[in-house]
Amino acid sequence: FAADEELFTAVPFFAKYSYLPVQGQYDIPISFGLGGAYIKYNDAALMTLYANMQIGVTWYPGKNWGFGLNTGLWLIPEFNYIDELKQDNAVAGLIPVTLSITYRQ
Repeated sequence: FAADEELFTAVPFFAKYSYLPVQGQYDIPISFGLGGAYIKYNDAALMTLYANMQIGVTWYPGKNWGFGLNTGLWLIPEFNYIDELKQDNAVAGLIPVTLSITYRQ
């Protein structure tokens, strides 16, 4: 929910590149994504650009199970190309934090 208690929805569709500089008992993934996002706020809905960066760490105390924490930055720009709406251009910046449990063989 936004500050005015209206629901903001963002559904990203994107290509993602991930690099793991450290693998073993600890995995540290670094990811970059680029694509589009369907956003809806109040009665307005549109498809717009989307970019993200993420970094995380997963700790494997045993052979198979791991516990992870990921965070990053989502950037969702909203560009209006109609002259009377250009003052409403904006960029949404979201910082998600994700806890995970992973199983690997």
